[in-house]
Amino acid sequence: MAVLAFIVSIVIIVCSLSAHLSFSSGKRAAKAKLNSLGQNTPPKRDMTLTERSALKDKFGFEPSSTEVYEIYGEVSGSTLTNNGVEAELFFTLGGYLVNIPETARPYLQVGDNIAEVAHENDSTWLISLNEVWHVTEDVAEQQMRDLNSEKIDKAEVGQLEESDIEILGKREATPTERQQLKPYSWGIGSMITVLLIMGLFTLLFDPFSPGLAVGVGLLLLPLSYWLFRRIRGAYPTSVSITKMSGKIYGVEFNGDHIRVHFQPPQLTMASSYSYIAPAHWLEPLAEQAQNFVKFEVYPESEKLVSIGRDFSLSAEQPKPKPQFARHISMLIAVLIFFKLVWSMVDMPVFNASLAHLWHERQLVANGVSELLAQQPQVGDGVVLSGPRQCIKGEAHNWDNAGFALCQRFYLLDRALPTISSTEDSVEQTKLAFINSYNKTDLTPQLNSMIYLRLQLVMLQKGEHIAAKSDTRGLDGSYFTAMTELFTPVCDYSKHCPEMKEALIEQWQQLLAELDEPSTCFEYCWQQMVAGEHADAYLIAHKRDTYKLEQAMASVYNDIRQQLIDIDLNRPQPEPAVLVRLTTDTQAPEKIGELYDDLSRRFSIKALTTYREYLNAASHFSGLEGIIIAIETTEQGQVLVLETDLTKQDLMQQWLILGLLVVLLGLALMHIARIVWLKAFQPE
Repeated sequence: MAVLAFIVSIVIIVCSLSAHLSFSSGKRAAKAKLNSLGQNTPPKRDMTLTERSALKDKFGFEPSSTEVYEIYGEVSGSTLTNNGVEAELFFTLGGYLVNIPETARPYLQVGDNIAEVAHENDSTWLISLNEVWHVTEDVAEQQMRDLNSEKIDKAEVGQLEESDIEILGKREATPTERQQLKPYSWGIGSMITVLLIMGLFTLLFDPFSPGLAVGVGLLLLPLSYWLFRRIRGAYPTSVSITKMSGKIYGVEFNGDHIRVHFQPPQLTMASSYSYIAPAHWLEPLAEQAQNFVKFEVYPESEKLVSIGRDFSLSAEQPKPKPQFARHISMLIAVLIFFKLVWSMVDMPVFNASLAHLWHERQLVANGVSELLAQQPQVGDGVVLSGPRQCIKGEAHNWDNAGFALCQRFYLLDRALPTISSTEDSVEQTKLAFINSYNKTDLTPQLNSMIYLRLQLVMLQKGEHIAAKSDTRGLDGSYFTAMTELFTPVCDYSKHCPEMKEALIEQWQQLLAELDEPSTCFEYCWQQMVAGEHADAYLIAHKRDTYKLEQAMASVYNDIRQQLIDIDLNRPQPEPAVLVRLTTDTQAPEKIGELYDDLSRRFSIKALTTYREYLNAASHFSGLEGIIIAIETTEQGQVLVLETDLTKQDLMQQWLILGLLVVLLGLALMHIARIVWLKAFQPE
């Protein structure tokens, strides 16, 4: 789940960055083309003083040059959204970046458009578009619309001067109308901020030293909620709607919406009272032209809220996002963050650290009986001493890495007798086998004289003979020697039957090569032991003896490993508790090195040295750690001991708990807010 949550957050971040980079790249390319505007297109005319003033009022831009350029071509636009709301928009006309205001966009045409622009540095400002929109007229109309909106907003009940419109009163918008007029967002920006903080937390997190990651998370979380509060504060708690009556003088289609005029359009859009309505109201309202109607408007955005009883913005518009939508987005982000933190925590270390800091009990034990008498618990600090029996490491994770030697051991009351002080005839047999094996030529090459004669014979026949190093010469005495070498240890190796089978196969091959070929059936091994056919000679390629050589090596490696591991595979003593160290920092390092060297290059001398160190390591003192888990297995009780945690590391685990509590509190806050808005502020 944590991995999925992290992947989802990364996908969201990558998609957001990709969209932003694509938007920025397109805008840079359009800006770059502006550098050639003066070279490719000469100025058409000079700007008038009225146009200069209008540009300042419309765009807050006062050009230093009076040159006006004419641009011709198709229009394209690109939008960057934030929280589901348009955050940035740019247009290109003929490939040039052009600032096209909202009031001019209804006059854009499919295909080619003609525009007059003022150019300054890396920006262009629209002066006229398709000979139907002009910045001076637009500014004059906007100033008049602002005056009309202000007049209506402040007007008392009664007839407006110089118009047919009568103010009937005012009312508060319903929650649904308020969301239509001032729509809520999904809070995606705040959600992405939380997910970015989560990603940074993931990169910095260390389960044993989480202070940095947790500190960064706790410091940056207020940033997302500052953004969340800003988004929330951008929405008014109340919206005033003005109720009016008047005559519909005309309806004008304006792109994706219509304008309803309540004064003659000949007075221009500015001097008439015109308001924006959905495009699908066009035909029904056109039929009511010249009729007096009651209508409601929101002067600030020049939107019609309703006309009569048949047209209502809240009833016909798509259902807006609910007021609690941003809380749902933030709840999802917070829960993902909480789940990620929970899954990344090393729970045994976390629980043990909290338990240790809570009661801080320190146990000192010399031997297993003293330890068990104190009833160890998770979180207890321990100082262990006494005899122990080290256990061979075992693979425990995906890369097959194992525990170091003595990273797991049985804590005892009495030390076990050392191998060197015990007379063991079986071990002496194995040692004798190892010694003889290393001195015996197991792969005898073909006799030089025989190889030379064979080479001459093959040369006369025109045939090729293998290199001398690739041939084997096995006489009858070789087979007898092999039986004498392996018979003493065959009862101790599981690979001995394979070795016997491979040796018999070669013996049967030798019998087949005799002047009077014979077979041995079930008496083959007895024939080899008895030394029969001692003078017989078998010539074989090394690929034919490969199976035999591998089987003999398997027996040797098996017996060798038994000698190495004999101290590590003794029966479990009583009483005993298995102790497992989570790291190998407190395991005897020299023993592990000797064990690895002995496994690679076995010798009797190296075995003796290894056992001396192992005997010395069977007594230890002052091993300090914290019990992070107590497990019950087939081997009995297992104490999992963490030896590398400092007091500071333990304290940092409380920071994780603090972050989890903060995230849980935020989640509960959003849940409570959602319930409140849903139950007590219905739409």
